[in-house]
Amino acid sequence: MGNLVDNKLTWVIQNFNSLQQEIFSDQFVVGGCKWNLIVFPKGDDKVGYLSLFLTVSKGESLPCGWRRHAKVSFTIVNQLSEQLSRKAETQQWFDESDKTEKPEEETTQPLKKRKQDNDGVLSSEVNGFLVLPSQVESVKRIFGKHPDMALEFRAKNQHLRTARLNVLLSLIETLCQSPQGLSKEDLVEADSALAYVKDAGFKVDWLEKKLEEVKKKKEDEQSGETRIQELELELKDFKQKCLNIEAQLEKETAKVLAARISLTLDDFV
Repeated sequence: MGNLVDNKLTWVIQNFNSLQQEIFSDQFVVGGCKWNLIVFPKGDDKVGYLSLFLTVSKGESLPCGWRRHAKVSFTIVNQLSEQLSRKAETQQWFDESDKTEKPEEETTQPLKKRKQDNDGVLSSEVNGFLVLPSQVESVKRIFGKHPDMALEFRAKNQHLRTARLNVLLSLIETLCQSPQGLSKEDLVEADSALAYVKDAGFKVDWLEKKLEEVKKKKEDEQSGETRIQELELELKDFKQKCLNIEAQLEKETAKVLAARISLTLDDFV
């Protein structure tokens, strides 16, 4: 069943894990065109991947040469865990030659051909590694800038590959923090994480340099904080000295002014 509100369709799928074949949402109308959602619980290629499609309903009834441009946001809500919910966006043209959505580029593919692990988490494959949808763009950017990073990566087991890649991503996330938020223990753990991913076969000379830069920034921050505290104490002492001098100045000024007062007749009679 589906509930359409302000161009948003909510589709609740009951007993999802028991489904064995594709199912269609109720037909809905947006932009003067009729649409359906199609879900293949095991993938449209039957290899264990969840596939989700947007399709034009009864496109054969539309005029010859018809086209529709759609910008779509898909959200899969896991009722048991909000952390397992996923969201993806895409946009492209539909026409009479192909009624089913096919994203214009791989980076915008919405929840298609994503492997579902034993915990029900959807994953996408990037350069031979299974990653969460939220990690796709980051991993693609990393491999785009360092294409030879995993050429010597040895692990073949997909779980081990994912685990070691996650350590690398966590290390990068740590190094992106402000030095103020990093402790010495964090940097020690970062050293261990770097050694771990290097031992796995990742070529991460670039990451090692970044780690050294972060360490240097942390040292500069700590030495700077120490010097700031020293200067603040010196300034406090200096301000107190200034106050003392001002008090002495006022006292001496009063004495001088008193000494300058001329005597009058009254002082003698």
